Amino acid sequence: MSLPEERALATSSAPSDQKSDGPNPKPPQSWSGKDWEDFLKVAGPIGKYLVDAWKWKTEKEAEQGEKWDRRVQWTLVLLMGFLGGIVLLMSWLVVIGKVSGDALLFLVGAVASWILFATQRFLFGGGESNEERPLL
Repeated sequence: MSLPEERALATSSAPSDQKSDGPNPKPPQSWSGKDWEDFLKVAGPIGKYLVDAWKWKTEKEAEQGEKWDRRVQWTLVLLMGFLGGIVLLMSWLVVIGKVSGDALLFLVGAVASWILFATQRFLFGGGESNEERPLL
């Protein structure tokens, strides 16, 4: 056998590493009824869990809103009135020259930060217990 014949024989008998898509590539398989049934067996409980968790969360938020309205409203009004009175007293002391303006500025900053913290806690929640809460 000559060298070109040996090369031809070696290349024809060796498996080809090249994939030829050719003019008619194989289309992807569509899902059968059995595939959909299996998917729904898995997705059904997950969907039910998500819906139950959403219902629980909205119920708890409604309860929290009612508690906030009943118990905290008057406490918040009294506390804001007290803080406002302190700021007015400090302002009067600054006007008559007994306290420096820096002390008033510090007090106003502290009160403003407390108000921002309270607003954030009211809007985004906080201090909520984790008992009976689903993992979501």
